[in-house]
Amino acid sequence: MPEVTFHARSLRAIGQDLESKGINQFNLKSSKYGYLVHAGRAKRGVGEKLPDFFSLSQCLRAIGAVIDAKRGQLVELSRNTEVDSIPSIVVRYLTLNGSYVSEEHAAPALYDRSVHLYKSRRSESDASDDAMQRSH
Repeated sequence: MPEVTFHARSLRAIGQDLESKGINQFNLKSSKYGYLVHAGRAKRGVGEKLPDFFSLSQCLRAIGAVIDAKRGQLVELSRNTEVDSIPSIVVRYLTLNGSYVSEEHAAPALYDRSVHLYKSRRSESDASDDAMQRSH
């Protein structure tokens, strides 16, 4: 069984890099050396599309947190945006018992997960601030 890694942080950094390059469609595969990304740039001015309510980096962070919570090992993920569909990410990962799982996460669910991660991180920060104030 491969060693457990923390995907949320790594995938967030990859998302930030893809965002900075204007890339919104890609396939990502995990390897023993890291991650391999095959990407394409978005077509500009092609029809109307849904507004992007979350950044790619936060979306990938949310996917990483899902995998981490399940103690999975990322195999690959893919994000393709089509004009007349709700954007989603398909993720494939290996479970602790050696089974492969494939899941599709739609944009609204990823948005909710990103908000939950933000709120939980915020709660942890507030709790540590309170503890520091009580110790003084």
